[in-house]
Amino acid sequence: MRISKHVNEVDEALSIYINQIVYDLKRSNRDVVTLSLGEAFFDLPALNMENIDVDKSYHYSDSQGLPSLRKKISKYYNSNYKSSINFDKNLLVSAGSKIIIFMCINLLTNPNDEVIIVEPSWLSYKEQIRISKGKIIGIPIHEKVSNYKKYVSSKTKLMIICNPNNPAGTIYSKKEIEIIYNLAKKNNFAVICDEAYSEFTNKNKFFSLARIDKNLENSLIVNSLSKNFGISGWRIGYVITNEKFIKKLTILNQHLITCAPTILSQYLSINFEKFENISKKQIADLLKKRKKIINYLKIKKINHVSGISTFYIFIKIDNFKNPIFDFSMYLLLKYNISVVPGISYGVSTEKYLRISIGTENLNKIINAIDKINKIKKKNNIDYNFLKKRIKEMGISKFEGKLKTKLF
Repeated sequence: MRISKHVNEVDEALSIYINQIVYDLKRSNRDVVTLSLGEAFFDLPALNMENIDVDKSYHYSDSQGLPSLRKKISKYYNSNYKSSINFDKNLLVSAGSKIIIFMCINLLTNPNDEVIIVEPSWLSYKEQIRISKGKIIGIPIHEKVSNYKKYVSSKTKLMIICNPNNPAGTIYSKKEIEIIYNLAKKNNFAVICDEAYSEFTNKNKFFSLARIDKNLENSLIVNSLSKNFGISGWRIGYVITNEKFIKKLTILNQHLITCAPTILSQYLSINFEKFENISKKQIADLLKKRKKIINYLKIKKINHVSGISTFYIFIKIDNFKNPIFDFSMYLLLKYNISVVPGISYGVSTEKYLRISIGTENLNKIINAIDKINKIKKKNNIDYNFLKKRIKEMGISKFEGKLKTKLF
């Protein structure tokens, strides 16, 4: 049987490909400095199931999300971001923000409709657009927001932005968010604003789209309790939008997911404020660590995107003669340091590496940066070693479009 053309065109997730090798190395007792994981490791208390209705937790719950949890989320957004969200009309909770973004893309696009993504863009946007048979229009890295209008056409149905940005750590200013919103309103397209890292920034610097589009006519704001509370394995995400969209997204959710995990939704509803308070201090410490690493990059004169938020840093590997994917594999298999190649995040970001500072201590990260810099300056990698190691480990070829000399 033949696989469908649009599924065949979808690339494997490169970050997950890299992290699977990391898991395999760790299982063979290798100590890997893990800078590839898209999460922060928090010190969280042991689960206390005392107040959980265990009998109910074994079963399905509301497809739109537990009302008690939706109330907590809407209160949180309205308090922190000066929005006016109604928990019943404007909010849906599902099993992670990833499936929600996919549902939002399908909600608003027909085959060959144009969807604009801003590079560096989280790697799943373009693949989800491909699955949905949309046409990807990429805005290259460092393009000014005032120039975004150049990429809009009569076929534009959707723009996806990530604020704060994964992988660069940059944030949009109030003025930039206003420009994007006005562009969408004028040209009658919608904006998916992925705010999954809203907690990993200075609250005074972060400006939510929900604060501008009060009626949520052109906006679908996606966020993640999993990410912001350091519980990525729990898969709890949500979307904020208008009542018409919520009703249709709930129908999609019924067919794709049914409901968010009942027991985890109950637990988060009861312990929402506790998770918020626990994560707040640890995020503040993580952002201080981020600042120290950025200062070190400046001292070493390592080119990077100067973001101030998230636990990601985007480093440029200037003038390296071989593919950056090969660079990252050499770094991992020779020196036990995992990073994600920049090609994952757009055509214009091929010569970058994403490092995540959420899982390792400062000294390990600094040492890893020194090793990255040393390999970059040497401008060469040992392909004989790499190919031999790949064969020994039985590492499969990456399934997708990628520049490499390894397979």
